[in-house]
Amino acid sequence: MNSCLPFPRGSTMSDLGRSGITPTAAMWSQILGQKYEVQDDLHSTGLPVILLVVRLETAFTTSADYFGLLYPFDADSKDFGRELQSAAASNSAGALAVPLDDHYSKSQALLANDLVYVILSGPGYGATAASSCNLTAHDPITSGSTGRLQATIATAAQTVLGTIDGSTAAEDVNVLVFWDIDLKKEVSN
Repeated sequence: MNSCLPFPRGSTMSDLGRSGITPTAAMWSQILGQKYEVQDDLHSTGLPVILLVVRLETAFTTSADYFGLLYPFDADSKDFGRELQSAAASNSAGALAVPLDDHYSKSQALLANDLVYVILSGPGYGATAASSCNLTAHDPITSGSTGRLQATIATAAQTVLGTIDGSTAAEDVNVLVFWDIDLKKEVSN
């Protein structure tokens, strides 16, 4: 596991040379899918966070309201775990999806083909469902169809993405989740 990040958290690969660099699909491929272990410095847990470097399929701006929206991987098998779809709402309920690292800011513009970090494991935010949210502390959680956490506990047929830290019935809020996303299990299915 790597611990020396190729670019700072909260930034993108192109931010290192922002003056005129337009990322292309051929740039920086050598670090796609690489995992990096860092310490939680936002949620006061002291736990390790496993970050994965992925490429953005298209440009988008992070939510102005939420951290922890969930983004699906590109469906093409060679891009699974390496390329992220930009539309959080395009995932289906219970499907594999990942949150951007919590260090990205709200309303941050991200370029197409740029590299970013997503959280695979460790503490991070998840955005609760827009209605009928009913989650208890330590419930296994999964993705909803709108890029938020599903409003209720994950079922047997769904991909468990982690556990929620505390009970909540609050809708449209960020909650602490202990992510534990297993890409190997998904690929083998």
